[in-house]
Amino acid sequence: MLLLGMNVEPSEAAAAWKCGKKHCFWVEGYTGPLPSYAANWGPPRAPGCYYVYGRLSKVWSQYCPPTTPMQ
Repeated sequence: MLLLGMNVEPSEAAAAWKCGKKHCFWVEGYTGPLPSYAANWGPPRAPGCYYVYGRLSKVWSQYCPPTTPMQ
């Protein structure tokens, strides 16, 4: 019997947001603790994006730094 998906490694399915008190960064293969507020975020919109906790808004927001065009 052939079972598709048998070769999927646990690190691929594991959550990859590594969070501190005010920032969460996407780390490939990260299997450490995941706060409940980050459980449903999914991957970042673009490379380099991360979540930051707003001092005034008191909510987590994804921030994507502007890219600098190559000259």
